[in-house]
Amino acid sequence: MTKVLLYAEHALSDSERTSVLQELGALPFDDVEVTVIVPFQGHSSRALMDEIAASRGASVAAAVGDMRHDNEMARAAARRHLDHVVGDLRAAGIEAYGELVPTRDQVKDLVAEVTWSHAEAALVVAGRHRVAHLLHRDLEHRLRQVGLAPVIAVGTVPQQRAP
Repeated sequence: MTKVLLYAEHALSDSERTSVLQELGALPFDDVEVTVIVPFQGHSSRALMDEIAASRGASVAAAVGDMRHDNEMARAAARRHLDHVVGDLRAAGIEAYGELVPTRDQVKDLVAEVTWSHAEAALVVAGRHRVAHLLHRDLEHRLRQVGLAPVIAVGTVPQQRAP
């Protein structure tokens, strides 16, 4: 079974879902297992909490409480996106699993996931600003360094494939 990683920054629109299914069908592999990765903002540093507290005129404890609430909300939203994407893939007859990944450095975190999972291809569905940054600057280069190809941008920008 060939492992493919699908990085989904958000729930898929109808056109993105269609593009993902087309790209999965176009991959040169017979039997595909897709691991969907949905990022969410993890914990912030103590120094950041001190700065937030100072800027709001609040205590550090209040800032930490706000941060925990924000993290819980981000995780819940990411879980909904993950369930939506995995459900779409399964409904199309594709074996799919998912995981939430707390992110600090999205490129570094995604490369680590690809390396850990031994994926043979990666599809990236992200907002236009993220795709431009991730793919054009860093992601393709780093994924090629760990031996992964192809890397495919799906949906929100013109389709691109790593050589």
